[in-house]
Amino acid sequence: MQHPQENDTENCMRVDAIDSMVQEMFEEEISSKSEELSLMEELENVAAEKEECAENFIPTKPEKVKQEKPSKLELKPLPSSLKYAFLDDEETLPVVINSALEGKEEDGLLKVLREH
Repeated sequence: MQHPQENDTENCMRVDAIDSMVQEMFEEEISSKSEELSLMEELENVAAEKEECAENFIPTKPEKVKQEKPSKLELKPLPSSLKYAFLDDEETLPVVINSALEGKEEDGLLKVLREH
């Protein structure tokens, strides 16, 4: 670059900064692209590992939960106007009902209670 002469006011001097800016932008772009490529490669590796794990996965049958039978219930004595009835055959779901109910009435009540 030439320096202007002191008495030369008609000529304009310029600084060509475009080349250096283009070079900087190019280097940033290359750096950014290389980061993108490394991230993409890493993502592909993770996907491949996931796929490999999925291929090696052997589904197993869930273990059946063993249901233990509840111990015999200790029922409290009731007044003569009440009695126990059971909602199941194993006599593990007791309900207290009126002892004056007759067979059909008791059966109807227990049926309704079992449904709900």
